[in-house]
Amino acid sequence: VHLDPVNINDPEIKKLHNFLNKLLNQYDEVVSFHDLRIVDKKGTKDIFFNLVLNPEVKDKEAEDLKLKIKDALLNTFPSVNNVILEIEPKYAL
Repeated sequence: VHLDPVNINDPEIKKLHNFLNKLLNQYDEVVSFHDLRIVDKKGTKDIFFNLVLNPEVKDKEAEDLKLKIKDALLNTFPSVNNVILEIEPKYAL
């Protein structure tokens, strides 16, 4: 067991969290997300998080959804350089 150090009071994390909540609520395949963090690398930022999907979601559907989510994040947050999104099936929780 490990805990990732995340400052939940950070305004940038709050804004990102709220955006993801609204975005992901549009997709029935999404159960939840967790371990959201932003890593600042000398002026560029990477977003990391895990996405839990319903177990009946096929690999192709999951990959398509992953691309849609990444595109939405990159278009909405211009300071973000990269989105690292790990997909987990529901039974992984």
